[in-house]
Amino acid sequence: MMRHIKKMRRHLTTARRTCMENATLGQGIKVLELVRDKEISSEQFQKVMSSGLLADLLDANVDDVDRDSFRRNIGLKPLNPKPEPILKMISGGHNLVLGACDGTKVIAKAKKTFLSGIDSDFEKWRADEPGQATPATVLDVYEMAEDATFSQMFGFLNVDVNKLCFTQHQIIGFAEKYPDWLRTGGYATFFLFKSHGHFFVASVGVYSVGLHVYVSKFGRSDTWIAGRRHRVVVPQLALAA
Repeated sequence: MMRHIKKMRRHLTTARRTCMENATLGQGIKVLELVRDKEISSEQFQKVMSSGLLADLLDANVDDVDRDSFRRNIGLKPLNPKPEPILKMISGGHNLVLGACDGTKVIAKAKKTFLSGIDSDFEKWRADEPGQATPATVLDVYEMAEDATFSQMFGFLNVDVNKLCFTQHQIIGFAEKYPDWLRTGGYATFFLFKSHGHFFVASVGVYSVGLHVYVSKFGRSDTWIAGRRHRVVVPQLALAA
């Protein structure tokens, strides 16, 4: 290894004497220090030099090179890997639209829609406030791809979760109009809503005797398992740019 480094020093010294406008000796020494700090074997160093990759890199316009992409191309892990998306859209290409609602319906009273049962906590937690009238709304349906809490999954779509809220009338409307888009198998489809100034999540499940709906506080710390492929429904125009 030291033989190779001394040889490089001689080349750099000669280059400095003949072409001062090119890379400086100090810059060359930094290259040598990088080789030293990497603690690579003499064999590995020789392979790098013989491969021509270093020469190619020196010829490249590095301003146009993304380092993480470069590392992937040579079989290394990115330094700054992008986080895996928490949710993946499954309704792309489908035109899911809820009609206008006057906001008067609340889940706690929607017994004809949720035949299997309605969580009593809707009333206990005052999660039973009627909403305002809403216009026709285009919808997106997502499925969990990574484990997440409620705040993580909805925050993944928009940091302003107010924009992701439905009225309870709209949630009832979705359950009635698009039951085939609800997660089956005893798992849940989540809808964010607000009541008396607090955020809640309605969890709709499909059972043999009909739909069942539970309510959770948005700040619930439990982590939902991605492998169960719970779904999330949000207003399409509410997504962050």
